Amino acid sequence: MILRSSCFFILVVLLFVLVSASVLAEDSKPSSNRLPPYESSIQPLSKAMMQKMAGRSWHEGCPVPRSDLRLVRVRAINLEGQSYLGELVVHHLVAKDVTRIFKRIYKARFPIASMRPISEFQGDDQKSMKANNSSGFNCRLKTSHKDTFSSHAYGIAIDINPLWNPYISTKGVVKPAEAQAFTDRSLAQPGLITRNDPLRLAFRHFNWQWGGLWHRNRDYQHFMKKGLDLIPKDPPLTTPAATPTTP
Repeated sequence: MILRSSCFFILVVLLFVLVSASVLAEDSKPSSNRLPPYESSIQPLSKAMMQKMAGRSWHEGCPVPRSDLRLVRVRAINLEGQSYLGELVVHHLVAKDVTRIFKRIYKARFPIASMRPISEFQGDDQKSMKANNSSGFNCRLKTSHKDTFSSHAYGIAIDINPLWNPYISTKGVVKPAEAQAFTDRSLAQPGLITRNDPLRLAFRHFNWQWGGLWHRNRDYQHFMKKGLDLIPKDPPLTTPAATPTTP
């Protein structure tokens, strides 16, 4: 009787060890479904960041001072399903919005190819778009305008996955030019923005307008915060030499 009990106990112990080892082995395997928790931060621009922006994405004559801008870090997912910390420069009035919007985007696992301040592209919107980089603040003129600042110059606009979500004019001009294939909005391309996808709905929830619904020129990458009084109704004419005239 004692021997039988001992054997039974040993079998139970062995079974427990085998199950535990199997669970530990499974936990040690990398899983594409397991992601770090969402995180975000909002910080004033450092002196180093301000210097990097000077003459690139910001210059004298811009409609907002750099002290009004914030560096926002948010966790995002790239096309390969990998998590990373992206960075956006935006106006302090919309910074909290941005962290909340990207929390929803992260939860939905909507891919963002790249997210770096446009100063890393020398303030060149074409280079940033060609690299499929999502960005916020850039002191530049409005697309197809020679005397009016863009909403990006106020830090209240964000462009998302611009290579997959191009600007398309009524005349058929596509920007960036490399995005010609993505003028077909029915493509099954991850990261392509549509009317009812999680990314567009996340922006809409916080009262951001999507350029993909404009009646004339369609700007599928573009989101702009509505309801702020930052942009004057009759903005002063301005043609600062350092301001790029790209979209």
